[in-house]
Amino acid sequence: MPAILMDILLAVYFIIALALIIAVTSQTSKNEGMSGIGLVGGKIEAAPYLRKKTMDDQIARITAWLAWSFLILSTIIVILKY
Repeated sequence: MPAILMDILLAVYFIIALALIIAVTSQTSKNEGMSGIGLVGGKIEAAPYLRKKTMDDQIARITAWLAWSFLILSTIIVILKY
């Protein structure tokens, strides 16, 4: 396998790793405990699929895509390395 291809894969891997770190650390914590189930302060919240997507939802979605990309690229690098 050409060395330039491995260098490109490792550069993309590094960028995905940094983006994943940033995405994970930018998420807000969900320390609501049992109150996050639907009752907050005595009132019922809308179901998650009925409410508008928030920035936290978008960051969580991006984080999931980055995590899958990281996992798949890790597997590809290991397979190509050996």
